[in-house]
Amino acid sequence: MNSHRPALLLAALLLLCGCDLETEGQPCSDPSEAACSGDEEEDSQPPPAVICEGDYIVDEIETATDISQIADCEVIVGNLEIRNTALSDLDVLLSLGSVGVGLTIWQNSLLTDIDGLASLTEVGERFVLAGSPVLTDLDGLSNLTSVGGMLSLTDNIALTDVDGLGSIESVGRLSIEHATALSNLDGLSRLMSADGGVELNGNAALVNIDGLSNLTTLHSLSIQLNPVLGDTDGLSNVTAVEANLSIMDNVSLTTVEGLANITSVGGGLVVGDNVSLADLSGLVDLTSVGGNMLVYGNTILTSLNDLSSLTTLGGNLSIFSNPALCQSSVEAFIAACTINGDVEDITGNEEGC
Repeated sequence: MNSHRPALLLAALLLLCGCDLETEGQPCSDPSEAACSGDEEEDSQPPPAVICEGDYIVDEIETATDISQIADCEVIVGNLEIRNTALSDLDVLLSLGSVGVGLTIWQNSLLTDIDGLASLTEVGERFVLAGSPVLTDLDGLSNLTSVGGMLSLTDNIALTDVDGLGSIESVGRLSIEHATALSNLDGLSRLMSADGGVELNGNAALVNIDGLSNLTTLHSLSIQLNPVLGDTDGLSNVTAVEANLSIMDNVSLTTVEGLANITSVGGGLVVGDNVSLADLSGLVDLTSVGGNMLVYGNTILTSLNDLSSLTTLGGNLSIFSNPALCQSSVEAFIAACTINGDVEDITGNEEGC
């Protein structure tokens, strides 16, 4: 047997690939020719995501130990709750992309930023951020696109904007309560769906809700105790409220014209204690209310003529303690509307007009 034959075959192979004899074991000038390297090219697949099963709690007792259990998690299948800690940031969660059930962050008095949530894109059921008194923004949520259930922002008294929610398109339910420094909802301009409803209650600096302009159908709507809110224009594309609609205790509210496209309310309708509201022109196309209807304590409301299209009421009716509202207007409404419940209280309105 010729002892030089293997070497000659190898040399021929290298030359065929365009490699010099001196470069045996080195890549060819054309990296696609893997045979010239003398090794098979391995597949470059990304490593699998780090999936953390179960539920996790990070609290004030053994915070460092709790954190160590989730530091590398990219997916948490169950719940994650961070409560009563002295954490100032959430940088330990930089790898976290999704939470399967619920993410709850509450009563963390030193939390100044949530930038550590920058990789988070989805929360399966609920996301609660509450009781963070020095948190001023939500910029760390810029990649969050959906929350399957409730998104609740409560008692975050230093929060000045929700611009960090600019990527979110759907939530099951939106609740923003007692965000006393929040002046607008512009960061929610891409939100198209809140099937579980919207609650905007007790937001002392909220001037407008124009950021909700892409919402069309709501399960329920509650706007209460927002003392500087002047209008409801941000809801101009909403056509139906499937359950209850409540507009209460908004002392600067002068118009509800933003509700002008709503034709039906599936549950109850409450308009109460809006002392600057002179008319109900925003309800001019409303044709039916499925539950009870209450109109009370609206100091300068003079007429119910704007409810002339409302011909069907499924529950009981109470219109009381509206000192400028002509009683004759109340009686005319009752005569024109089919009321399937009882007329319970129509006292305290203006009798002399």
